[in-house]
Order: sequence, then C-alpha cells, then structure tokens
Amino acid sequence: MLDPAYILQESNGKTLYLQAGEANPMSLSLPMTSILRMHKYYGVHFPFWVVYVKNNYLTSYITLEGMREVALFFLEKQKQDPKYIDFIEKTWQKSYEPMQKTVSLLQTLDFSSCSEQELLKYLQTLTLQGAEQWCPLVFIDAFDAEGSQFLETEVKTYAPKLLSELGVLTTPSEMSYSQREKRAFLSLALSVFKNKQTEVVLSLKKVSSLPLTLQKMLQNHEKQFYWSKNNYAHINFLDAEFFLQELQRLLSSLACSQKKIEEEIHQIDASFAAQQKKRDQLLKTAPVQIQHISYFFQKLTVLRDIRKEKQCILVMWVKLLCHALAKKINGDASLFERMAYWEIPKLLKTKERKAFLKELKERTEVVYLMSDAYDTALFVNADAAQLRSHLEAKLSHTSELKGMVASKGNVIGIVKVVNKVEEFKKFKKGDILVSAMTRPEFLPIMEKASAIVTDEGGITSHAAIVSRELGIPCVVGTQTATRVLKDGQKIEVDAVNGKIKILSC
Repeated sequence: MLDPAYILQESNGKTLYLQAGEANPMSLSLPMTSILRMHKYYGVHFPFWVVYVKNNYLTSYITLEGMREVALFFLEKQKQDPKYIDFIEKTWQKSYEPMQKTVSLLQTLDFSSCSEQELLKYLQTLTLQGAEQWCPLVFIDAFDAEGSQFLETEVKTYAPKLLSELGVLTTPSEMSYSQREKRAFLSLALSVFKNKQTEVVLSLKKVSSLPLTLQKMLQNHEKQFYWSKNNYAHINFLDAEFFLQELQRLLSSLACSQKKIEEEIHQIDASFAAQQKKRDQLLKTAPVQIQHISYFFQKLTVLRDIRKEKQCILVMWVKLLCHALAKKINGDASLFERMAYWEIPKLLKTKERKAFLKELKERTEVVYLMSDAYDTALFVNADAAQLRSHLEAKLSHTSELKGMVASKGNVIGIVKVVNKVEEFKKFKKGDILVSAMTRPEFLPIMEKASAIVTDEGGITSHAAIVSRELGIPCVVGTQTATRVLKDGQKIEVDAVNGKIKILSC
C-alpha cells in the first residue's frame, strides 16, 4: 500500500513552490530526469521535485529551499567568475549537438519507408538526446521564486539607486523567439504589399500556385518556425500552407495596410532598441559587480527562451515519430503521449507491447517524483492521485495576492483566467490576463491584455520578458492568483508594488 507520508518525507517542514501548465506525460518526461542528472555537469541538483499530470495539465511541487540552494550555488559561481554564464551556454551547446544532428537526419527521412524497428530506434535515440540537452539548463527554474530578491540584494549592496530598474537591468540582448517569428511574418506581409501581390495571395489557395518568390518566402518561414506554436501538450507542425492561411487572414483584415504593417514592425524594433539603450545607459556607470550580475540575468532570460525553443522542436519530432510508429503497429498514437520516454523499450518487444499498450490506455493520472531518496519514480492512477492529494494538503493557502514586478504600471480591469489554449476565445481586448504561467502560444492574447498576473515565474520568465517587450504591467510569482481570482472580477494590478487588489466580484 502506498504511503505518501513516507515517500514524500523529504518535503516535510519545507515550503512548496507551484508550477502549472499544459503538458502530456511524454513531453514532460523529457526534462524531468535532468532535475537530478544536472549534477554531473555542475555538482548540484534539485533535491526534490514532483509533477502531477491529468488531462494534459500539470502541477509541479518543488521545495522552495531546494530552489534557493541551487540558485545561490549558481549566483556564487557567477560572482567568482563573470564568464561562468558563458561557460554554461557552451556546456549546453555541446550537449545539444547530438540532438541537433538527429533532428537534421530526421528531416531528410521518409518515415513511411522506415521499418518499425528503425522508427523505435530513432524515437529512443532522440528522446535520450533531448532529455540530456535539458540537463545544463534546467537550473534556470531555481530563480523563478526568488530571483528578483537575489538581484535586489546585489543592487541594494552595490548600486541602491538602481533598485527601481531591476526589470531594465535584466533586459536580454536578443528578442524572444515569439517576437522574432512575429516580426519575420510581418516582414513577409510587408513584402507582399510592396510587390503589389495582395490580390494574388488572397485569390490562391495553395502555396504551389503562388509566384516562385512568395513560395520560397513561405517555405523559408516554415523552415525557421514550423515548431513555434507548440507547447508541452499542443504539438502541431506548421507548414507553408498554414502560414499562407495566416497571411491571407492578416491581409484580409480591415485594419491591415502597408502603413499599418510598417508601423508594427517599427514598434517592435523601436521598443526593443529603447529597452537596450536604457539598460546600457544604466549599466555604463554602474559598479562592475552590478554589470556582472546583470549580464548573468540577461543570459538566463535568453537561455530560458532557447530552452523552450529546443523543447518545441524536440516534442515536434517525438510526435511525428510516434504517429509514424503507430501506423506500423496499428496502434493509437495518442497512447504514446501517456508514457515516459524511458518506457520506450517496452515497445521494442512485440510480446510485451500488447500488455503495455493496454496499461497506457488505462493510464489517466501520472506523477513523476525526482528526489535524492527515490531518484526517478513513476506513479499512475490511484497512487498518483493519492500523492497529489497529500501534496495539496501541505500547501498554505492565502487570499493575499502579492508577487514580483516584471513590468511596471498600474491598471484596473476585468479578470480572465486562462490556462489552456482552448480558453483563448473568452479573452477580450483590455482584459487582465491571469494565468498559472504564460508561454509563447499565449502571445496573441497577451497583446490584447491590459495587464498580466501569473502564479509562477520570476524576472526571467516568459511573462516577464513579453510584458516588457509589449510595455504592459505585469506581476509574476503570486502562486495563488489562478486559485483566488475568478473570471469577471474587477481588480487593480499595482505593478509598482507587486500587489493585486480585488475591487468587485
């Protein structure tokens, strides 16, 4: 009989930090083992991390004390060596090379002509490599809870006059990939206007029917961004035909014009340049200690975005392989999404496969437990639900909403709680977006939001990055916003002091 109190004794007396979002068990399993295996790269790891998944939605429970231990380790390394974060980036690049080569190979293959064993071999190789490339960068989550406090402490010590500019100091030197994709797409639309091809684009239904130059532009956009709308649960290959439909939708909108497109591109560039300029001006006369720590957080922001980009690519090819494999064995590809990548060998032996597929069909809830005492443990169904219930009982619930300021401002508006892509349709321009966390696929509704409030994340989180890019108020790391706030409530987001006040129900 499962004893949650015994299994989770490492969390006793500890504060649990929550993360949440859409994910399926397969996609989530890829980063999970890196939580402990990062130790071989750095000599430190997260001592406790549990993730519960049901209906393609996850809740993570991490000890705040463990996060703090990891974060302080890396901060100390950076203080000792200002180039330590560059070492981390090179470490990740080396770990990513095998996966990159495999993806390049897969892009050349016709999966329909591959044998069952070949597909299984590719799937096993890709997932092992994909999980490995997570190891050097999984530590970034350690800064979600208290990253801004650590930075604040450094600034207070060496340059207290910059305390009000923490968000500016962490401005990255690269646009987020969601912004890069948007800018590239707008540039594509602008080219259509300049070449007077609007009517041609709107009248044709296939990419192959377009002028050759336009075909190449759409195909190039596909090559660069076929993965860009993915998350841990919604995984779709975006081909040139998809981007043609998006282009037609944009060009046919009443507000669309060459001038409007030019203004949007200018706004993206000008906003990014202004942030860069302000950051550089502040750092120019700042003490060297602040320059070094600021660079560290800037790179963390960039590396987090890179991490998500490579995960989007990884899960795309995992899904394509799973679908190709399902056709070979007359199986249901969606069942493969319910397994962990380390269970793939169970598919290799035909005799064991039938029983395993039956097990996956009955698998509705999953818990991944990573800890010093239990290493990698997988629990399903009743055991998973029991463990999750035990963790929830440990949480301290509060109606006080406070968090970290990611982007300054003050807004009063109407709450819309959005945690899944399918909920986007309820979001209207001017609403306040309340979410467990935002991800790149949230960009369309983030652009409509008057303010953003999240349960999790720190100054390097996606919500923090994008809110600063868009110039809208944002408070992150409240932990309980999605549990306390309800659709339709009128609230005030004080993104100067990091507080949220409920004005009416």
